[in-house]
Amino acid sequence: NAELIIEEQQKTGIGVVKNLLRLFDDEDLYNWDTSIINLPPDFKLDNSGFTEEYKKILRAFINSYISARNKIEKWVNAPLPDETSDYFKENTAAYLLPDGERMNSLTGNVDSQFEYIGHARKVRCRTIFYAAIELTEAIERYARATQKFKRRDFYSDKSKAKDIFQIESLGVAISGFNNDTHSENIGLLIDLGGNELYTNNAGGSVGSVAVVIDHNGNDVYNSDSR
Repeated sequence: NAELIIEEQQKTGIGVVKNLLRLFDDEDLYNWDTSIINLPPDFKLDNSGFTEEYKKILRAFINSYISARNKIEKWVNAPLPDETSDYFKENTAAYLLPDGERMNSLTGNVDSQFEYIGHARKVRCRTIFYAAIELTEAIERYARATQKFKRRDFYSDKSKAKDIFQIESLGVAISGFNNDTHSENIGLLIDLGGNELYTNNAGGSVGSVAVVIDHNGNDVYNSDSR
């Protein structure tokens, strides 16, 4: 029951944020045309060994991931003044934690707080929310589409079921049913099964949008990535 409550709460929360953004922001940003994305030749998933059904699911999901990543990189990073970009590169964990009466001492003195606020106001936060909504909905569609999948539903070529298929030009990897160690930082990693050791970013943002989806296994996350 707890899991169902959390799931419904997340869906409702996404809907609330989406409606608020539509109400307070212009329609053009939310209705960004995602059909024109310059995808590389290796996006065709040739030689992957995946079934046609899973290829279709992957194409849709990766397309949404690239669309969300483009929003962040084009409309959030590009317009920032150099001093603001430099500030956030040097202060990657900058945050504010008001306690209702004063700013928490962990966030520094008043001058540092005002400096942070000044830079934060230059970030297009609504664009981040739009990208987050797009990506979250894509993850949910992927999860629903694959929730009843067996091994045979992922691979038509069983000889490749333990391989790691990479689309290097997109920073995307799909790992098969093997016990792997993922040590290289990557934008999108889908692991289909096996007991994995993650020493990479494991879905943590490293310069851009990052996602990890792990279908199954007894996994260990032990990363020093920043």
